[in-house]
Amino acid sequence: MTVTFQEDKACKIYEDFVSNPTERLNIKKFQQKFGNNILSSAVRLHTRVLAASNAKDYNQIAGHNNKIEKLQGEKDKEAQTFKLRIDQSYRKFFYHYSNDCYCLVKDWNNNFEGFTHMHIYDINNHEY
Repeated sequence: MTVTFQEDKACKIYEDFVSNPTERLNIKKFQQKFGNNILSSAVRLHTRVLAASNAKDYNQIAGHNNKIEKLQGEKDKEAQTFKLRIDQSYRKFFYHYSNDCYCLVKDWNNNFEGFTHMHIYDINNHEY
C-alpha cells in the first residue's frame, strides 16, 4: 500500500520517525509528541502497511487490535474515514484515496481489496 500524510505538525513528526526511525532528532521529536510507549509499535505497523498490497492483505496479517476499521456515523457525502490502532490509546485516522479522490461514505462498498492508498490526516491519543 502507499501512504501519504497530511501537512500538519503531528503527521509530519510521525512520518519523519517511521520513515527514518534511527535518526536521533526524529526519535526525540516523536517522544516529545507521542511519548515512548508507541515507538516500536509505530514502526512495526508502518512497515506492515507498506508491505501489504491492500487493506484486506494487511488485515489478514495484522493483530486483533491493529486492523483497519471503518468509522461509523458519518454522512453520505463525507469522505469515508478509517482508523488503525497503534496501541490501546493512540489511533491513526485516514481516508481511502482512489481514482484521484477520496472515497465517499455513500460509495464505500466494503472493498478492502481495492484499498491500496491511505492518506493519514490525524494521529491522536484516545485515552479516556
